[in-house]
Amino acid sequence: MTLDPHDFLPLFAQETASQLGALEAALHALEDHPDDAGALRSAFQAAHSIKGGAAMLELHALHELMGAFEDLLQHLRDQPGGNGAWLPDAFTARDLILAQLADLRPGAPAPPEVRQLIMNLRGHTRPAPVPALDREPAPVPVPAARTDPRRTRPLPRRRP
Repeated sequence: MTLDPHDFLPLFAQETASQLGALEAALHALEDHPDDAGALRSAFQAAHSIKGGAAMLELHALHELMGAFEDLLQHLRDQPGGNGAWLPDAFTARDLILAQLADLRPGAPAPPEVRQLIMNLRGHTRPAPVPALDREPAPVPVPAARTDPRRTRPLPRRRP
């Protein structure tokens, strides 16, 4: 008897719905406490579980999306103190995944809205651009050569 991995799609959908519940709870906790290590860990574990199942079942779009989500959560764990600007994209990802559970398509490429969301999630892991200066930077003073007013050439440097 040969098992087809795609026979597990209904079970995957059920497990993913459960993981999305845990993810949503963690995201709500992070809304109130952005540096909550336990909530970040819970969100990361849920994303990691979904990503692993998606990879086994060749759900490429979901695998990519959860990989970007996982990278963002790792970034937040490594660099606490964020402002929560990433949370709307995180909730959008959760909603998008939940909506797709009824129609899982192994091997299908990521649709444009998923691609955009992946870029949005990855954008939260990049440093903010440095604002342009309104004026030219002040020149850096260069130390003048040591000279003796009676001489026209610089004095030799003293050795310590």
